[in-house]
Amino acid sequence: MKYFLYIRKYNKPSAKRLADDKLETKKVLLEHDIATMPILAAYYDSDDIRHFNWQTLPANGFVIKPSRGYGGGGILAMKTWDGERGVSVVGTEYNIKQLESHLLDVLDGAFSLQFLPDKAYIEERVVLHQFFRKLTPVGIPDIRIIVFNQIPVMAMLRLPTIESGGKA
Repeated sequence: MKYFLYIRKYNKPSAKRLADDKLETKKVLLEHDIATMPILAAYYDSDDIRHFNWQTLPANGFVIKPSRGYGGGGILAMKTWDGERGVSVVGTEYNIKQLESHLLDVLDGAFSLQFLPDKAYIEERVVLHQFFRKLTPVGIPDIRIIVFNQIPVMAMLRLPTIESGGKA
Protein backbone atom coordinates (compact mmCIF):
# COMPACT_ATOMS: atom_id res chain seq x y z
CA MET A 1 0.00 0.00 0.00
CA LYS A 2 1.35 3.38 -0.99
CA TYR A 3 0.50 5.08 2.29
CA PHE A 4 3.49 3.27 3.86
CA LEU A 5 5.68 5.62 1.79
CA TYR A 6 4.37 8.43 4.02
CA ILE A 7 4.22 6.55 7.30
CA ARG A 8 7.72 5.09 7.50
CA LYS A 9 9.73 8.00 6.17
CA TYR A 10 8.04 10.97 7.85
CA ASN A 11 6.97 9.77 11.29
CA LYS A 12 8.94 9.31 14.49
CA PRO A 13 9.09 5.78 15.93
CA SER A 14 7.07 6.94 18.96
CA ALA A 15 4.29 8.23 16.68
CA LYS A 16 4.23 4.93 14.78
CA ARG A 17 4.04 2.97 18.06
CA LEU A 18 1.08 5.10 19.15
CA ALA A 19 -0.69 4.69 15.81
CA ASP A 20 -0.16 0.91 15.92
CA ASP A 21 -1.74 0.69 19.38
CA LYS A 22 -5.48 1.27 18.94
CA LEU A 23 -6.20 1.41 22.67
CA GLU A 24 -3.56 4.06 23.35
CA THR A 25 -4.62 6.01 20.25
CA LYS A 26 -8.22 5.94 21.42
CA LYS A 27 -7.19 7.24 24.86
CA VAL A 28 -5.35 10.18 23.23
CA LEU A 29 -8.37 10.97 21.04
CA LEU A 30 -10.70 10.93 24.05
CA GLU A 31 -8.30 13.11 26.09
CA HIS A 32 -8.42 15.72 23.31
CA ASP A 33 -12.23 15.57 22.89
CA ILE A 34 -11.95 14.06 19.40
CA ALA A 35 -15.04 12.05 18.57
CA THR A 36 -14.54 8.31 18.98
CA MET A 37 -16.53 5.52 20.52
CA PRO A 38 -16.12 5.32 24.32
CA ILE A 39 -14.04 2.57 25.91
CA LEU A 40 -16.27 0.31 28.02
CA ALA A 41 -13.50 -1.98 29.29
CA ALA A 42 -9.79 -2.58 28.81
CA TYR A 43 -7.92 -5.83 29.41
CA TYR A 44 -4.21 -6.01 30.10
CA ASP A 45 -4.05 -9.51 31.64
CA SER A 46 -6.21 -12.55 32.35
CA ASP A 47 -7.22 -11.20 35.79
CA ASP A 48 -8.93 -8.27 34.07
CA ILE A 49 -11.02 -10.78 32.11
CA ARG A 50 -11.83 -13.00 35.10
CA HIS A 51 -12.98 -10.05 37.22
CA PHE A 52 -15.02 -8.27 34.56
CA ASN A 53 -18.74 -7.70 35.21
CA TRP A 54 -20.44 -8.65 31.93
CA GLN A 55 -23.73 -7.23 33.23
CA THR A 56 -22.39 -3.69 32.65
CA LEU A 57 -22.33 -3.98 28.86
CA PRO A 58 -25.13 -2.37 26.81
CA ALA A 59 -28.05 -4.44 25.52
CA ASN A 60 -27.68 -2.95 22.03
CA GLY A 61 -24.24 -4.50 21.67
CA PHE A 62 -20.55 -3.68 21.82
CA VAL A 63 -17.32 -4.47 20.00
CA ILE A 64 -14.31 -6.39 21.28
CA LYS A 65 -11.04 -5.33 19.65
CA PRO A 66 -7.37 -6.23 19.92
CA SER A 67 -5.19 -3.20 20.53
CA ARG A 68 -2.54 -4.17 17.98
CA GLY A 69 -4.66 -6.23 15.60
CA TYR A 70 -4.50 -5.90 11.85
CA GLY A 71 -6.78 -6.66 8.94
CA GLY A 72 -9.85 -6.86 11.16
CA GLY A 73 -8.62 -10.01 12.88
CA GLY A 74 -9.90 -10.46 16.41
CA ILE A 75 -12.69 -7.91 16.11
CA LEU A 76 -15.96 -9.31 17.46
CA ALA A 77 -19.03 -7.11 17.11
CA MET A 78 -22.02 -8.05 19.24
CA LYS A 79 -25.44 -6.79 18.12
CA THR A 80 -27.35 -7.80 21.25
CA TRP A 81 -26.37 -8.65 24.82
CA ASP A 82 -28.45 -9.65 27.85
CA GLY A 83 -25.61 -9.77 30.37
CA GLU A 84 -24.94 -13.48 29.88
CA ARG A 85 -25.27 -14.14 26.17
CA GLY A 86 -25.75 -12.30 22.92
CA VAL A 87 -25.73 -12.41 19.15
CA SER A 88 -22.98 -11.04 16.91
CA VAL A 89 -23.68 -8.82 13.90
CA VAL A 90 -23.32 -11.90 11.67
CA GLY A 91 -25.82 -13.93 13.71
CA THR A 92 -23.49 -16.13 15.82
CA GLU A 93 -24.53 -16.68 19.43
CA TYR A 94 -21.94 -16.16 22.20
CA ASN A 95 -21.94 -16.66 25.96
CA ILE A 96 -19.59 -15.20 28.58
CA LYS A 97 -17.19 -18.17 28.49
CA GLN A 98 -16.82 -17.87 24.71
CA LEU A 99 -16.16 -14.12 24.94
CA GLU A 100 -13.62 -14.69 27.72
CA SER A 101 -11.89 -17.30 25.56
CA HIS A 102 -11.80 -14.85 22.65
CA LEU A 103 -10.30 -12.16 24.90
CA LEU A 104 -7.64 -14.58 26.16
CA ASP A 105 -6.73 -15.33 22.54
CA VAL A 106 -6.36 -11.58 21.94
CA LEU A 107 -4.08 -11.21 25.00
CA ASP A 108 -2.01 -14.17 23.80
CA GLY A 109 -1.37 -12.29 20.55
CA ALA A 110 -3.44 -14.46 18.21
CA PHE A 111 -4.44 -11.38 16.18
CA SER A 112 -1.53 -9.00 16.75
CA LEU A 113 1.33 -8.00 14.50
CA GLN A 114 4.04 -10.69 14.75
CA PHE A 115 1.75 -12.61 17.18
CA LEU A 116 3.16 -10.74 20.18
CA PRO A 117 1.16 -10.46 23.44
CA ASP A 118 -1.51 -7.80 23.17
CA LYS A 119 -4.16 -5.84 25.06
CA ALA A 120 -7.89 -5.91 24.34
CA TYR A 121 -10.71 -3.49 24.83
CA ILE A 122 -14.46 -3.20 24.45
CA GLU A 123 -16.04 -0.12 22.95
CA GLU A 124 -19.57 0.93 22.16
CA ARG A 125 -20.92 -0.41 18.88
CA VAL A 126 -21.42 2.08 16.07
CA VAL A 127 -24.95 1.90 14.69
CA LEU A 128 -25.11 2.06 10.91
CA HIS A 129 -26.65 5.20 9.41
CA GLN A 130 -29.66 4.46 7.19
CA PHE A 131 -27.85 5.82 4.09
CA PHE A 132 -25.21 3.06 4.24
CA ARG A 133 -27.73 0.20 4.46
CA LYS A 134 -27.88 0.35 0.66
CA LEU A 135 -24.12 -0.18 0.39
CA THR A 136 -23.44 -2.96 2.88
CA PRO A 137 -25.51 -5.88 4.14
CA VAL A 138 -23.61 -6.19 7.45
CA GLY A 139 -21.05 -4.25 9.46
CA ILE A 140 -20.00 -0.62 9.38
CA PRO A 141 -18.21 0.99 6.43
CA ASP A 142 -15.54 3.56 7.14
CA ILE A 143 -13.40 6.08 5.36
CA ARG A 144 -9.64 6.08 5.94
CA ILE A 145 -7.89 9.36 5.15
CA ILE A 146 -4.11 9.71 4.97
CA VAL A 147 -2.89 13.21 5.86
CA PHE A 148 0.63 14.38 5.03
CA ASN A 149 1.89 17.72 6.36
CA GLN A 150 -1.70 18.59 7.30
CA ILE A 151 -2.91 17.95 3.74
CA PRO A 152 -5.18 14.99 2.88
CA VAL A 153 -3.31 13.07 0.16
CA MET A 154 -5.43 9.95 -0.27
CA ALA A 155 -8.56 8.29 1.05
CA MET A 156 -10.38 5.03 0.73
CA LEU A 157 -13.89 3.84 1.49
CA ARG A 158 -13.83 0.44 3.17
CA LEU A 159 -17.01 -1.63 2.81
CA PRO A 160 -17.63 -4.69 4.97
CA THR A 161 -19.04 -7.86 3.44
CA ILE A 162 -20.74 -10.99 4.71
CA GLU A 163 -17.59 -12.91 3.74
CA SER A 164 -15.46 -10.59 5.93
CA GLY A 165 -17.77 -11.12 8.89
CA GLY A 166 -18.90 -7.51 8.73
CA LYS A 167 -15.37 -6.07 8.95
CA ALA A 168 -14.42 -3.28 6.57
